[in-house]
Order: sequence, then structure tokens, then C-alpha cells
Amino acid sequence: MADHPHPETRKSVLRGMLNTIVFVCVMVAIERAWDEHYIGAVISFMMGIGVAVFDYEFLSEQSAIHRRSMMIPIIGMVISALAFISFAIWWNYGKEKQSEVGQISKIPADAPASTALKEPNPQVFQVQFAKIKQLSDFIGKDEDSLRKDFDFWNILSKNISVQNIRIRLRNEGRLETFKYNFYTEGDGSFIMLAMEGKYHFTPTGPHIDEGPHDVLFLVTTKKYQDSQNEIIGYINSPLIPESIKTPLAEYKKIVDQNFELMIRVLNKRMNEGDDFFIKSQDYGGPYYGIINNDYAEAFNFLKPKADVVVLEIAKYLKTN
Repeated sequence: MADHPHPETRKSVLRGMLNTIVFVCVMVAIERAWDEHYIGAVISFMMGIGVAVFDYEFLSEQSAIHRRSMMIPIIGMVISALAFISFAIWWNYGKEKQSEVGQISKIPADAPASTALKEPNPQVFQVQFAKIKQLSDFIGKDEDSLRKDFDFWNILSKNISVQNIRIRLRNEGRLETFKYNFYTEGDGSFIMLAMEGKYHFTPTGPHIDEGPHDVLFLVTTKKYQDSQNEIIGYINSPLIPESIKTPLAEYKKIVDQNFELMIRVLNKRMNEGDDFFIKSQDYGGPYYGIINNDYAEAFNFLKPKADVVVLEIAKYLKTN
């Protein structure tokens, strides 16, 4: 007759298997907690507790004192698991709060105009970083995109058309009916240049002396107005540090100078003859594209000044 294992031997084997299950459940709970799967961690942990209780209550026939001593290693393992799971929750919560500030890649030294930024210094508050990030996205572009933001070429084309209306009214003897306000967009703002010898002061402020062949005003577009309002908002924002505001003000200055150049180009050609405007779109003609070429040659590039702002942003956030 085959030998059957002694009951105590079977019970010892079963208790060993149950203890192994408890250990595995606790380890799985720890691993799940570290990977932020907290529900799985709780389920695994409770399974381990259940198996341990089952082992303690039903499989051990030892005295109460001996049973308690047998549970000491399991209790120690459970307490350690609880402590580790609590630490994992605290650690991952801290990482989530830090990541809320935002992440963008580091600006390489050989590409200063890149708008990608890395994690900010912990001393940079979330709301401030968000504002600086908006500025970085606004200014960290290529030359063509920077020009499009302020609508330079559309404004030039629009003002050539407006001056053609002014020429027609002048030739019809109705120049006094012309108002720049009629042709501007958005908030109705326009750009004025107090050109040398073309203004005088009154009690209410400077008065522009625009003759019939002078161009001292530009009508603007809504896109230009929005970009100007945005950059002024950054310059006036208490969230933007002075180290960034200073080069940003220089960038705005070069933008404004380019519109001053536009007025000067238009004024120069208007005083040289109406045909520079009337025939500016006559393809193949002697006046075709003259004004556009004049302005393109005089234009001050925006990107060098923009790059300085981007570098100051990176320096402030300590990303390079």
C-alpha cells in the first residue's frame, strides 16, 4: 500500500504555499503602487491579508502565544508594504504636481530662436511659467512668421490702396473729405509719424501738418492690433521679469521702427509722383512693385532681436 503523507506534513506544505502567496501578493501590491496602479495595489494587498488571516485562523493549531509569534514576520511584512505603498503614492503625487508646470525641450546653444523650453526652476511659479511660455511661443519663430504676426506686407498693400483713394479725392478737389479713420480695421487705430518739419505743438498736443502730397499716417489691421496688444501685455505684465522685458522692449522698438520706415517710403514716393501708387500693380510697367522693393530693402530684420528675448527666457528658467 502506498504511503500517504502525514497530515502535519501536508499542513506544513500548504502553510508554506500560503505564506508564499502572501509574500507574492504583498510584492505585487508594492509594484502596482510604484507604477501608480493604486486600485491593483489595494486588491493585491487585501488578497495577501486575507490569505494570512486564513492561515492564522484555520491552519494553525498551535497555542495562542505560538500563533502570535508565527504572525510576527507576516505583520512586519504587511506594515513594511503599507509604508512603501504610502511612500509610492506620495512620491508619484509630487511628480504629478511638478509636471503640471509644463515641459518643453531645452534650447540648444546653436539654435537660440527655438521656442522649446525645459522644466522650469522650482522657484518659477506655475502661473509665471505659463505666461513666459506664451511669450516664448509668441516670439520664438522664424523671420517670416514674425513679420506675419504684425501683418507688415498686408498693411503696406492696404496703405497703397488707401493712398490711391486719397490721390483720387485730391485730383477731384475733395481731399478734405478724406479721413484715415474710414479705412482702418479693428479698434480703428492708425500709426502716425511726427516727421521733421511736419508738425507743430498746440495746447492740446502736437498737430501733424500733412500736405496734399505727404504721407504721415498708416491705417492698420486687426492682426497688427492684436499683436501689438499682446506684446504690450507682456511688457506690462508683473509676471515677466525685467531681464526679459528689456530685450522685449527692444524687439517692440524694431517693430515700430519698421512701420516708421514704411511711412517714410510711402511719403518719399508720393512726393516723387502719383504713378508710384496708381501704377504700382501694372505688371511689367516701370512703377510695378517699386514701393514694395523700397520697403523690403529698408526693412530691419526682426529675428536677431527676437533671439535675444528667447535666450533671456532660457537663462531665467535656467534651461541652458
